[in-house]
Amino acid sequence: MISKANNRTAARILASVGADEIVRPEHDMGRRLAEQLASPNRIAALELGTDHSIVELEVRDQLLGTLSELQLPHRFGVQVLAVHRGSEIEVSPSADFEIVAGDRLVMFGPNDGHERIRGFVTR
Repeated sequence: MISKANNRTAARILASVGADEIVRPEHDMGRRLAEQLASPNRIAALELGTDHSIVELEVRDQLLGTLSELQLPHRFGVQVLAVHRGSEIEVSPSADFEIVAGDRLVMFGPNDGHERIRGFVTR
């Protein structure tokens, strides 16, 4: 059963009576808006558990070069799954794939790695 709660107390009550999933639209949208305002170059995110996520991030001048030069897994602990460039998508880009300004990287990794890369890109 999926239920909607208007606040944390209602969510707890619904959970205690057996709701399988509880949706809090106002809370969830508030979190998304806060994340968008804090990270304007972050396009989308999909949380996978509490520690990992898939994040789409627009590249600016700080992350240009080949994937092997950028060493994103070593520096930030994230793996590039795909690169959006205009209407094209490069899935599983090779190490010699060149990242240019305006590319959107789809990355998987720990949330703290995404935070570190976000901090690096927004400097």
